[in-house]
Amino acid sequence: NPIRECVPGVRFAHMIMAEFFNVGDRERAQGITPPPFRDRELAATPGNQVIANCQTSFIKNIVLPTLDLMAEVLCILPLICP
Repeated sequence: NPIRECVPGVRFAHMIMAEFFNVGDRERAQGITPPPFRDRELAATPGNQVIANCQTSFIKNIVLPTLDLMAEVLCILPLICP
């Protein structure tokens, strides 16, 4: 999502958040309090940044470490495979 163009990226973000909220709805129906990123009611609160925080966290914790690892592998690849 972070490397996509804006329109597909936003659409994808909304699709994944819809899935998270569906899981949260099922948890709530079972009497389980969903975590903030799966809580549809919390996200509907004016001024809440649940979706933005999820995207920021995804980039920070998944995308950047993955890109760092890929850069490391690609830098040593010419040494291994001339």
